[in-house]
Amino acid sequence: MEMFASAIIFAAAVALVSANNAPTYPSDVSSTAGNSYESYPPFNGAKVPQNGKPSNSSYPDDGCGDYSVRFKGDGYCYPLLKKGPCENVLFWITVEPYTYEGICTPRLCGRGKVFVGRDGLCHDIYDTKECRGGRRLYYSAYGDPICDCPVGQYPFPSEEDDCVPIFTQGPCPTNQVVSVSSSGKLECAPNTCQLVDRYQDFLLQLVPVKQSRISNDDEDDEYGYCYALGTRGPCSPSELFGYNIFSSQGECVDMDDPRTPYFSSPEENAILDDVFDRAANEPIKTKNNRSNTFFRAQRLSRKRRQGPNTFGIFQQPSRIPTSLLNPCQSGGRNGNNFKCANPLVPSRPVRDVSQPVSPAFGCRPNDFLQATGQCGSNRGPASCGPSYQFIPATNQCRPIRF
Repeated sequence: MEMFASAIIFAAAVALVSANNAPTYPSDVSSTAGNSYESYPPFNGAKVPQNGKPSNSSYPDDGCGDYSVRFKGDGYCYPLLKKGPCENVLFWITVEPYTYEGICTPRLCGRGKVFVGRDGLCHDIYDTKECRGGRRLYYSAYGDPICDCPVGQYPFPSEEDDCVPIFTQGPCPTNQVVSVSSSGKLECAPNTCQLVDRYQDFLLQLVPVKQSRISNDDEDDEYGYCYALGTRGPCSPSELFGYNIFSSQGECVDMDDPRTPYFSSPEENAILDDVFDRAANEPIKTKNNRSNTFFRAQRLSRKRRQGPNTFGIFQQPSRIPTSLLNPCQSGGRNGNNFKCANPLVPSRPVRDVSQPVSPAFGCRPNDFLQATGQCGSNRGPASCGPSYQFIPATNQCRPIRF
């Protein structure tokens, strides 16, 4: 049997996730929405896949915006890769790849880390050994571990090139910068934001902004300014200046708003760090050896019982915006671009890269933990995320739907 259903042991306050509630995928998914999944490039199951170009498929608009999804349980919109209405901090909201609804799925790793199936460990998002070309680790909206460029950067001039910060010169000629055309295409365009003495930093991503976009003052509509992405710029004290990749304009993003993909609070961070640090070091405990996936931190869960309303709106956010959700690309909102982090609020974090650690879940001996939170007897599917299907004949992962 290549895959076992999930059965995750929690504390008394958390319900057991039975095999009947685990995600199951049909064996025949060769054609959906008029597209054969065999027409899309596969990736080797041992590698973290690179986020590819969005497909031309049509995806439904659930009315929840770029980085939130309508939850299957109550019909409300919740931000992705956050606890939301899930009952425990070891679950978060992802997109179900068949219905495109939000569901609660296991969160295998702690803050700033992504599960890598190749070795079954949680890797730092900035682990340079896992991604190439300046890319870093993310999760897609479906919960797939993927490699993509840092927020505010894109491969340029081709899809396979290294990441380049938009609104910097990059490979463009002198006095030009990598810009976004009206059709959403990356191109070299004249630089309308020249650096001045106090901005001698060629990595600053300076964006021209009409004053009316910020102040709603029509009288200043023709008077433009340039602001650096990821700074306060023209925004209020709780906001940072970002770039909306779909509308191609600067936008203020409220860092106090828990609905954004960048929101993070010291209180929530402390809880997550406490749970995942202890979970990774807790021995696996089984119950009559019947379960296929085991939560490692049972003693901690008994001490810290988190109800569904534990996480409210925390008032003191982190000022260094990072996102585990992959950033949106220009173009169609399909595939891994269906739900993604937008507007773009870049950051240049300065910190050491931490070593890989064990996930908060484990499997029985000789079984392998997968990105879905399930256990299987074959190492091959371990890197196949929830929106991929493992093809034993080729030992590769292929998209289920897009």
